[in-house]
Amino acid sequence: STFIDALSCFYVSNAIRKARGDNKVHSMLIHPSQKKIDHKLVKEKADKILTNWRAIALLGTGDFAYINDLKPVLIKAYNMYKLEGVLLRPFIDYEKEILNCISKSSDVLIFNSDSINARSDASHFNTRIYLGGNILDRGITIKGLAITYIIRRAQGYSTLDNTEQRARWF
Repeated sequence: STFIDALSCFYVSNAIRKARGDNKVHSMLIHPSQKKIDHKLVKEKADKILTNWRAIALLGTGDFAYINDLKPVLIKAYNMYKLEGVLLRPFIDYEKEILNCISKSSDVLIFNSDSINARSDASHFNTRIYLGGNILDRGITIKGLAITYIIRRAQGYSTLDNTEQRARWF
C-alpha cells in the first residue's frame, strides 16, 4: 500500500540521516481527514502496523518475519531513494539503524482540537509520527518534518485555501 511505502521511506530516511550524523527530530505527518472519527480509525490501523514492525525489529535481522515481510518493504524504500540519486551506502550499512528507528519511534500522535497534547507526548521521541486534520492547516510547524502522507482530498470552494496551503508544503 502507499501508506506502507510512506512509512518505510520515513524509517529508511531516518536511518540515513543518523548515519550522516544528523540526530535531530525526524517527523512524519499523516493527514487523513477533517473528521476526528477518521483520525481515531487511521491511528488504530497505523499503530497496528507499528506494533507489528516493532515486534519484528526487536527480533533482529535474522528473524524469518523480518527477512520475508519487513526487509523487502525497507529495501523497496531504500531503492526509491537510490533511484532518485541520493548518495547511499549499501542497505546493510543502514539495516540495524532502521530497525532501531522503528523500535524507538512514537506511536501515532493525534494532533487535533481534542488531543492537543501531541507536542508534549512527542518530546519523549526523536522519531515522531503525527496525525491530524484541520488544525494542521493553521500554520502549525512540525519539527523535523520529513514525510507527509495526505489521504484527504479538498472538496468544494471553501477548502481552496487549504489546497493552496498544502501545495506550499511541496
